[in-house]
Amino acid sequence: MKKFIVLLISCFLAFSLFADEVHESFEQYRTAILSGDGEEAVQYLNQASINYYDDMLKDALYLKESEFEERTILDKLMILRLRMNFSAKELKKMNGRELIVYSIQKGWIGKSSVINIELSEETKIKGDWATIEVMKNGQGSGLHFIFQKENDIWKFDIQEILKIANMSLAYLIKQSDYTEKEFIEMVLENTDNKKVSQSYYKPLLKK
Repeated sequence: MKKFIVLLISCFLAFSLFADEVHESFEQYRTAILSGDGEEAVQYLNQASINYYDDMLKDALYLKESEFEERTILDKLMILRLRMNFSAKELKKMNGRELIVYSIQKGWIGKSSVINIELSEETKIKGDWATIEVMKNGQGSGLHFIFQKENDIWKFDIQEILKIANMSLAYLIKQSDYTEKEFIEMVLENTDNKKVSQSYYKPLLKK
């Protein structure tokens, strides 16, 4: 019984340590975003998040106009933005990690995404995955941040956030007087100060 109690306490302390590490990783990520340090921030994103940006680069280059409508709102925003701001030659030289760094430095991944985020003290850990609920005014929001342990570092997984963001944008568009296409073009033209040409809906290169 004594050995069992010692083992139980050891496990509890280990999970508490992991929970502290998860929170610390997010604070490091938050600090990097707030200071515009893309090179530092990307160290705290998991490989799946980086792969998403790799996919966006490929879509910006090769996605057919007929396939464009199948993508999410955020995907469409990113694909058009890349086509508006880069040539095919420039995109072919870039990878997902470099795109994240550029996006943070450029403000595409902005301070508002992390500045007022409050996380629950409770961290649910299962294997190499951790879940923390985002709090609002001290109450649970129902939104959770996901982290994955890679190379002994707890790293932020943006995929769940992208799902929530797409749902929120879809609701916002539904409540507005804009079509989805009008809304996306309005956002891009206001943030990038460029007219969205219809040519941007076409792939930059053919496969």
